[in-house]
Amino acid sequence: STWDRSYHRNNQTQADYAWNHTGTGRPQTATARYVRRYFPTAQAKANSAFLLMDDVLRFRNEKDINNAESSRHEMLMSRMIAYQYTYYRKDQDYPRNFPGEQIPQLRENPEMVEDLVLMRQLTQQAVELFGEVADTPGCDRTLALRYRYEMEHIGCLCDDFLTLWKMDQLAQQYEKT
Repeated sequence: STWDRSYHRNNQTQADYAWNHTGTGRPQTATARYVRRYFPTAQAKANSAFLLMDDVLRFRNEKDINNAESSRHEMLMSRMIAYQYTYYRKDQDYPRNFPGEQIPQLRENPEMVEDLVLMRQLTQQAVELFGEVADTPGCDRTLALRYRYEMEHIGCLCDDFLTLWKMDQLAQQYEKT
């Protein structure tokens, strides 16, 4: 395996906490410091882009497990992508039906569709902002473009599943006629 630039902020933040846990402050403070370090001439846009990215990538922790608000990224990565469907499970047919198994989940859970729509909107905004940051002199263009790519990637996954959901809706309407 190789190091991926999309983990740069996480690695920098972990290093900050390891070397100076109390001085690093809250995660928002660590992000602000990261933005000052790598995107000094577009701090407002970079901060806004990272807030959007964090909203898309948010996971619940154990304390939040009973919170009604779902973890969007967890839903996408744990329930929707192909990786989860490449393994044998004794209660499932093999080979697994990908992406067919996800369609009933979307049909039965409208909040998942709403989350995909929201995630797509957030990723589009983040893509635009990271692109502007990348084009700003004095900013780390390579990092900004990598973060933009990550948001495009997640947005593309959202588009894929929203398209499949729409096709399923059309097929259900056709079956009724």
